[in-house]
Amino acid sequence: MVEHIVTNIPGGKMLKSYLVDLYPNLKPSIIEKALKKGDIKVNNTRQRKNVLLAGGDNIKVYLTDEELGVNPPLEIVYEDENLLIINKIPGISCIDDKLTGTVNIVSLAEAHMKQKGDYNRDLLNVPFLCHRLDHHTGGLLVIAKHEHANEFIMDAFAERRIRKFYQAIVCGKPQPPQSQLHDFLLKDAAASKVKIFKNQIKNSVPVVTRYATLSSNEELTRLEIELVTGRTHQIRAHLSFYGHPVLGDDKYGNRKINKKFNASYQVLWATRLIFNIGTGHFMEYLNKKVFETDHIEFPTSVMKLEL
Repeated sequence: MVEHIVTNIPGGKMLKSYLVDLYPNLKPSIIEKALKKGDIKVNNTRQRKNVLLAGGDNIKVYLTDEELGVNPPLEIVYEDENLLIINKIPGISCIDDKLTGTVNIVSLAEAHMKQKGDYNRDLLNVPFLCHRLDHHTGGLLVIAKHEHANEFIMDAFAERRIRKFYQAIVCGKPQPPQSQLHDFLLKDAAASKVKIFKNQIKNSVPVVTRYATLSSNEELTRLEIELVTGRTHQIRAHLSFYGHPVLGDDKYGNRKINKKFNASYQVLWATRLIFNIGTGHFMEYLNKKVFETDHIEFPTSVMKLEL
């Protein structure tokens, strides 16, 4: 919810126009929907119509920052002239969603670079996503600030010279408590889903996932996971294949357990990156660096669990 006191407006101003002046990226369709739902109050009265405002009026708008078109802040873990490492919040996409027009990580990084004076499209000093996280997965994300850095980091990921670690809460109690899983993954693009197989089949690719138990009770376990190979939905599908889906995962998980713990999205966070990128190149200063975050925003209901 945001609140505003209308300053004196000679002749008054209509509510819709006033809101658009405050929030230039606020879509008219969202204002209409908010009015229909009674999500806009003027002087503590729900408004269903486009009313005339006067100086001193109190306006309360019950919309999210994304709906208002306000960019959420980037939580920057590390930054230099070559790259950004941010801690992404769940519910924001890495790439542009042309269907909904929602704010995405690339647009936020672009705005940040422009503010700092680092952005120059002619020189390809623009943000490049070096890898991705799912819409509802939070955590560390590497963004190159120019083409040369992007090529280097992409190669480092492909050659597994940057190690990626996650934390997740999964259903059940994996046995053994620590293991390395080797299987094969097949992508079903039509269903926007992947499948795991014990043996290689046509078009499948090998996947390797390591996990170690951090804490557990009889129903749920908190794991640290290393994504050795980086395939689409790998962690979610791989752990589900072994009977321990990520809590809150609607696609590969257990909906009954998700509902029981009021987990509406996957409880999965990218927590640590280890750069084993060697020396003798322009980014050697990052060799052996470890980047991590302890700012993990799992659903409130999950954070209250004793694990």
